[in-house]
Amino acid sequence: MFRSGPPRRIQPSLQNNEEPPPLPQKGPTQLPSWLPMAGLATGAFLLGLTLLTGLYLLLRGPSYSKNDDELRTPQVLQADYARWSAGLRQISQAAQDSNAPAIPILGLAAPSDPSTLGWWNRWRNLPPEGLAKTVLGRRLPPQFELTGLVPRRMLTQEDGVSVDYAIRLKAKDDIVLAPVVPVEVPAGLSATHQRLLPRVVYAYDLPPGKVFDLAQAKTVIPAGTTLEGGWTLRQAVRQSGQWTALSADLLPMTRIPALEAIFVQEASRPPPALLRSRAELENGEAKRRAAFQSLDDRLAAIGADVKQYRQNLLAGVPAAMKNKGFGAGSGVPTAAGVG
Repeated sequence: MFRSGPPRRIQPSLQNNEEPPPLPQKGPTQLPSWLPMAGLATGAFLLGLTLLTGLYLLLRGPSYSKNDDELRTPQVLQADYARWSAGLRQISQAAQDSNAPAIPILGLAAPSDPSTLGWWNRWRNLPPEGLAKTVLGRRLPPQFELTGLVPRRMLTQEDGVSVDYAIRLKAKDDIVLAPVVPVEVPAGLSATHQRLLPRVVYAYDLPPGKVFDLAQAKTVIPAGTTLEGGWTLRQAVRQSGQWTALSADLLPMTRIPALEAIFVQEASRPPPALLRSRAELENGEAKRRAAFQSLDDRLAAIGADVKQYRQNLLAGVPAAMKNKGFGAGSGVPTAAGVG
């Protein structure tokens, strides 16, 4: 059977068959305007930092050791002593022959050789100035000040370099050449004094029984005098980028107790003499008198102690033994048959 009624309407499809409109095309991406300037500024900063680092390393120069790295083998010490003692003897001879207010105590500087000190050798092979100043500082007593240091010649060796310098020093105090003589023992003293006085240490920088002869001392360098001469850094090596001094000459005013002890014990005529400041000699004379008085006081104290000890022993002897004549020379026979 058929149902009557109006015809059904067919709903249109909900699916849209039409194609979507095309998306708008994007143009080329544009960089911010400040980005190129930032890149240039960063590059300039890195370049400037590199240049400053290189300039700092160039101006600072190579590093050097401030420690005492010098070799002290018997052969080195013997050579050092020979040069140092010969210089002191020459100064003593010059002091006797000259009446000048100041005597040159430094040796002559080596002749200048510019061919060994070209810019490449200076930059590549010459030890830094600070190394030479450090070594000289260990050789100068406080009465001298280093005011000038100029390289004159450099010799390249298989085991390092040797450099001759011209140096300039200034004396802060009067420098005296003082002979070293045995202490004078006054006549009339006891045998104990005669035996002990030559064994007393009168100065910390002299062997026992030795003193400075102030009567024969002579001022060779007045205070404020400028000294000029030569000095040699005999061996300097560079290891792992650091310079080290292994050997260098001594100066006439250099103080090494072991070498000075050998020098003053040598029998020579005139007596061996050392360089000291006037203030040191005056202080040393006061110490000499104090050492003499100290020995006198000590011997007197020992004598008093011995006397008191004897008295204490006699005080402990029983009175009965004293009354019975038990004593030396009493004439009473003892158990041993000795009067």
